[in-house]
Amino acid sequence: MTHQRTIIEEHYDTKARIQLDFISYIKIALFVCIGFALMFALFLLTVSPFEETAVSVGSMLISFLPTIFLYFIFAILGSLLMYPIYRWWCEKHRGQLMSGKFAMIREIEKEEG
Repeated sequence: MTHQRTIIEEHYDTKARIQLDFISYIKIALFVCIGFALMFALFLLTVSPFEETAVSVGSMLISFLPTIFLYFIFAILGSLLMYPIYRWWCEKHRGQLMSGKFAMIREIEKEEG
């Protein structure tokens, strides 16, 4: 009787030439878009024309929520529209050279018996 188990080999490196698929691209775009919306909210809170005594911070945030939501939606739509250009650029340049911490993963099936 033979059993198979999967062995995962990892090789770590600091540079890689990559091209993200659509789902990975959108995951990264979501982080950027959420960060943009939060930074925009902080910006509005710091330069708001309201006096702090007349309006609380909570009510200011509630009044800015539609604007923050619209900026988030526009950023996501922009990311969706840019994906074909990103894919074309990566294909032309054999991927995108990135630096950081990368683990190259290879799965090997090994029979035991």
